[in-house]
Amino acid sequence: MQLARLAGSGKIIAIDPVEQRTALACDLGADVACRSYAEVGDATEGRGVDLVIEATDSSHGFEHAARCARIGGRVVLVGIPENNQYVLSGAESRRKGLSIKFSRRMPEVYPRAIALAQGGQVKLAPLATHRFSLDQTPAAFEQQVARRDGIIKAIICP
Repeated sequence: MQLARLAGSGKIIAIDPVEQRTALACDLGADVACRSYAEVGDATEGRGVDLVIEATDSSHGFEHAARCARIGGRVVLVGIPENNQYVLSGAESRRKGLSIKFSRRMPEVYPRAIALAQGGQVKLAPLATHRFSLDQTPAAFEQQVARRDGIIKAIICP
């Protein structure tokens, strides 16, 4: 949301089924936070959104993104789906004439990302909600996967 806002996006709608994440999304720049992709229709008066940035680990993320996009909209797939497979029924995407792009995380973007964080243009501290020592690494991963105790991101401090 922070990068979308910096890039000049209009209305930003965040979707996450986890309540503390939707609250944080609004704190970090979202205009509207939904708990389900099905709520986007109401938030856009049935139009859908121009651009969907799908950044989940859900194999259904691609399908949900396609449903949120407007006719002629764009979907950028950033998330890595569980089991490395997406679920997508082709009819909706074809009918809407969606443009689909896959995003790769490449080393050349790291300097820009670091500069944005160092310059205070993006806030990272609110994302790092839990810290663990190196010997607590298994517990950190377990808590992160279970998304419990209000965790957004776990940081392991050696």
